Amino acid sequence: MPLPSSGPLGIGAIRTELGSGSGSLRTLSSLAGFTTPDAISEFYGYGGLPSGLVAGYNQSSYPGSGTTWNDISGNGRNMTLVNPSWNSSWSYFNTGATTNFQIPGSTALYNNFSASSDFTWIIRAGWDGETSQDLTGLFWSESSAKNFLTGMWYPHTGSNFVPRVDTCCTYVASWTAGQPASNTGPSPSQASFDWRDNFCYYFPMIIIRGDATDSGMVISFYGMNDANYTTPIYLWQTSPLTNWGIGNTSQPINVMCQSTGSYYAVAKLACVYMWGRYLSNAECKQVYDYDYPLSYAC
Repeated sequence: MPLPSSGPLGIGAIRTELGSGSGSLRTLSSLAGFTTPDAISEFYGYGGLPSGLVAGYNQSSYPGSGTTWNDISGNGRNMTLVNPSWNSSWSYFNTGATTNFQIPGSTALYNNFSASSDFTWIIRAGWDGETSQDLTGLFWSESSAKNFLTGMWYPHTGSNFVPRVDTCCTYVASWTAGQPASNTGPSPSQASFDWRDNFCYYFPMIIIRGDATDSGMVISFYGMNDANYTTPIYLWQTSPLTNWGIGNTSQPINVMCQSTGSYYAVAKLACVYMWGRYLSNAECKQVYDYDYPLSYAC
């Protein structure tokens, strides 16, 4: 629950919100992603979503019917839905072969995801054990031009999370030669992260971070779930991508598919967020906790 936005606020309340045993303001500020000089006033309202949200959609921003999922960022980027299937009892969308979730493209939006920009994208969903699809889209921008693709290969057994990233003219995955040696092979080293819809559990959260380094864009994948909710679990990352770029700023970003019926995910979708900056681990936990009461999958 967010901390108060005004009035009395002490170290004890901040410590409880962060789940820390420390009484040091510097330690607590660091956990929250704040830099020096430290001030308790920085924590007013803390516990909502981190700042810098450029597009955001959660279980509370869908009106329950219709083809518009309202953007909570304040930027007016309402998502257009194709054949939405809404579970009103538990507040999530069923996604599949006939659905699509489109974030409208614009220069202002894509400027946040350029080759020189850090960013964080988050999806809160529970995936079913689909076997008819191989590659499924997470965030996919490709119509007249391929801006980017982030997706995952559906494993036919087990819980292995196997990601893929495309740019305009390159694709990389966990088995691609030259990618980080710690995670090469058919299955990244993330046996403790289960991304599936495990019946009555809270939805897992997949975190995609873009780090604009001097050598190129590095895309990394992290996960949080009921078994690992304190800090994001590192799953896999690309080597620096030297050709990351946006070729068409007007085309939409499709979520959970390439386009309707193409490389689609069979899942229960609760929340989608895009930030124009690199969120810290503490801020990712803040997002996980923010949606936790509503993200029950049953």
